[in-house]
This record gives sequence, structure tokens and C-alpha cells, in this order.
Amino acid sequence: MGYIMLKFIDELDPKEGNIWGNKAIGLSILYKHKFKIPYAFVISHHCNLETAKTDILKACDNIGGNLFAIRSSANVEDSTNHSFAGMFKTFLNVKRNEILKYIQKLMSTRDLNKIKEYCKKKGINKSDIKISVIVQKMITPDFSGVCFSMNPINNTQEIIVEITKKHINGVVSGKTTPNRYIVSYKGSVKEKSEKIRTEKMKDKIHLIAKDAIRIQNIFSHPMDIEFVIKQNEIYYLQTRPITTVKI
Repeated sequence: MGYIMLKFIDELDPKEGNIWGNKAIGLSILYKHKFKIPYAFVISHHCNLETAKTDILKACDNIGGNLFAIRSSANVEDSTNHSFAGMFKTFLNVKRNEILKYIQKLMSTRDLNKIKEYCKKKGINKSDIKISVIVQKMITPDFSGVCFSMNPINNTQEIIVEITKKHINGVVSGKTTPNRYIVSYKGSVKEKSEKIRTEKMKDKIHLIAKDAIRIQNIFSHPMDIEFVIKQNEIYYLQTRPITTVKI
């Protein structure tokens, strides 16, 4: 049986999450709804990297840029039942001539101990994990952050936005203390803790909060959203269901 090994993000069928992974499907849905994302292609878990080498490098040239972000898109992550958040590695600022090496590294991450332990805890057969790979044009951010379209602590209808001048990995891992905003569904900032003070940031927080509600409505579920801001433009890197909220 022949498999398609590579597709660009706008070519994905939302029904093919088992082939391309939930993260890639989520990005393709954002793209089709006119949200800005770093343009990307996805390599199927079926892919033989040696056979597909030429096509992968051509696809890198097609999306443009000199540096790339390599992200997992497994069939088991970013679902409403299991997030696997932070379990699979992400490689940033990858040069074109190192793309294949880092794709291979990412495809091998299901053997990491933390993933084995998570699978055991959740009753998931590790052999069922299929890791496809997203290759995105790298955007070096002016600001980056995460947004929750519903408060995951108390299940209230308010949006949490956390933003920093540093890279988003620091926010996600908890190593960086970001600006934190709690925004009502009507758009008013209910609470804030600011390390970065800029008037332009206020407008961006309202735009991100508005987008978060729209994304939640598209996916029919409260969402955890990662973003970067570059030259005053907001780009969405990924979105996943919040698995801790009760709806």
C-alpha cells in the first residue's frame, strides 16, 4: 500500500488525524479559518526519511526562510482525553542541512522514559503512538506566550493570557515569569500582573482574547493556545484542547 509521505499544512484533511497527528490537523484548521500561522509542512509517521530526503528539502525551500522549528504531531497528543503537553521534544532554529537529523530525533522520542511512564499511567499502549512531524518556518519572536480560552483552574468563563519577551518554551515549562492577564468574555481585563509595560501590549491582549473565543467556538472545546508576536503580527504556533476543564 502506498502512502503520501508529506503534505503542506493547507492540504490536510481534518479526518486524517491518525496519519498526520492532532497538532498538524489543529494548525490546518486555524489556517483555513484565516488565522496567521508560520507556514509549514507535515511528514507522516510512515515516512522513510532517506527516500523522502529530496522532497523534504524541497518543501523547506517552498516554505522559505533559513531556520525552522521542528514539532511533534503524534496521533495520541493534543486530544480531548490526553494532551501529552511537554512530553515530545521541539527543536528550534534548525538549519536546513540539519533538518533530517532533528526529524529523526523527534520520531524516536516515544522511547523516552517520561513518555513510557505517562502511557503506563493513562493505559496507553506505547506501540500505538505514531509520531508525525511538523516543519514550520521559524519565527524569532518579539514576544511569545500562551492563552487559555477558559480558566483551567476554576472552570470559569474567562481567558488567561501569559506573555513574555523570552521564548515561549520558558512560559510553557514554568521557568519564565510572564505578564499574566485575566480577561472576561466581554473583553475587560479583570486582573493583570505585568513585568512588561507597553501600551501596544494592551491592544494585543484584547486581540488574543478575542481570537481565543473564536478558536474555542471552532473546535467546540476550551483550548490551550501558543502564539508569538513578531513585528506587531500575531502568529499561532499550535492549539490543543484543555484536558483539565469540565464542560
